[in-house]
Amino acid sequence: MQGVSGFVGALPGTSTHYKRIGIGLASVAGVALYYQSPWSALLAGFAAVAAFAVKNVKQTHEAALLVKQAVTQFFKGICDHVRLCIWSPNNPYGSDDPNKVSDADRMDEFINTLQSKHYIELNDRNDMKICQTLQAVIEFTLAVLKETKQIDFIWGVIETPRPSTPLCKKVSHGNIDPSKYIVQESEVVLQSLLKHRGVKIYSIYPDSGNPLRPDELSVYQGNLAQFSETLSDVPLKLSSPDNVNLVYLFSDHVKNMYAFSMRMTGESKCEMWLGSFNAVKNRILELRSSIIQNGGPDFTHGIFGR
Repeated sequence: MQGVSGFVGALPGTSTHYKRIGIGLASVAGVALYYQSPWSALLAGFAAVAAFAVKNVKQTHEAALLVKQAVTQFFKGICDHVRLCIWSPNNPYGSDDPNKVSDADRMDEFINTLQSKHYIELNDRNDMKICQTLQAVIEFTLAVLKETKQIDFIWGVIETPRPSTPLCKKVSHGNIDPSKYIVQESEVVLQSLLKHRGVKIYSIYPDSGNPLRPDELSVYQGNLAQFSETLSDVPLKLSSPDNVNLVYLFSDHVKNMYAFSMRMTGESKCEMWLGSFNAVKNRILELRSSIIQNGGPDFTHGIFGR
């Protein structure tokens, strides 16, 4: 019996908890062998299988910890890039007055909360404007990560009362510059994203929404034609046509998934989500269900099997 238990105890890298389980099972087999039980051979085999399973459980647990650490590190990198943009002297978010709370101060607070809690809710008109600025910074960060091939794919939904303004504006200059932390106009960032493979953006708006001006309509239709592989036009009968909903699902190169989402309600309420997919899953599934119920596409189609 001591020999069988010793075999389990000698398993390399096995924690005390797992050793105790294996030794307990092995001890039962040892007793059966000592008394020449007819079940002895079966129990001895069972003990050996149990010891092997214990080791595999430990290895699986360690692999899961490594994945968790990789997700945490990648997510931290996203938040750090956002902070670098917020505090870059090339962007107009700071203030020369040390006694004044600047937009950069508030955005820094927001990204700290999003990094730790993955959700923030604000109910102030000025804070809503700052959230929209932070949205632009986060979108710029995603575009940089896609440009530098650190993101594998991005699936996005932009739900607005009319086709999204950045999709209705002409881009007057080139692509983003990943080497600098200069946050460029939303239309530059969004249209830069649409140029890449591995990107899919759904432009969702109420089919009875505010009509576009002729110049806006011309630009929007031009973008739909130019980015036909990455941009989809989805007019729907929406139950809350005045709300703004935004989501980006994206993955790193080992298929770990992350999400950024935003919802603006009325003139002052703004909610934001940012984190790993599991941290933001309820929000993603809620928006997915709402879009499907209104006759829209399943924007997560093909993602979960990746």
